[in-house]
Amino acid sequence: MALQISSATNKYRYTTNTKNNVEFPSPAAISKLLDNTPPFDVTTTSSHFDLVRNFTISKGGRKGFTVYIYCVESSETGVKKELKGSPFSTYGAGHVAIGLKPASRVAGRYIDTGKAYKDRYLFSSVPL
Repeated sequence: MALQISSATNKYRYTTNTKNNVEFPSPAAISKLLDNTPPFDVTTTSSHFDLVRNFTISKGGRKGFTVYIYCVESSETGVKKELKGSPFSTYGAGHVAIGLKPASRVAGRYIDTGKAYKDRYLFSSVPL
């Protein structure tokens, strides 16, 4: 849903843009999202920062998140080849494998989006 909202904003929001058919999330999809139980107790007096940090640590944030990286060999055919060394136990290790700095935010931004970084690398939290 976040990707759908994002695609309907920014450079696609102008009414003069005839290249893209913008589609917003349906009211039913929004209701379904809002009906989900939050991943942490929002009724506490803790700050958003503390809630998110504790949630991340409880999900393994201190030891890293597994990331599978695939090299997209052909965007037309959708052929993907798993990168040597994948899966990586941390985003940083995956970043180094594709020539980025370990502290880069690329994996966190692209993981499970279906979009390829620089039209070449696909990031996934599960094997494809």
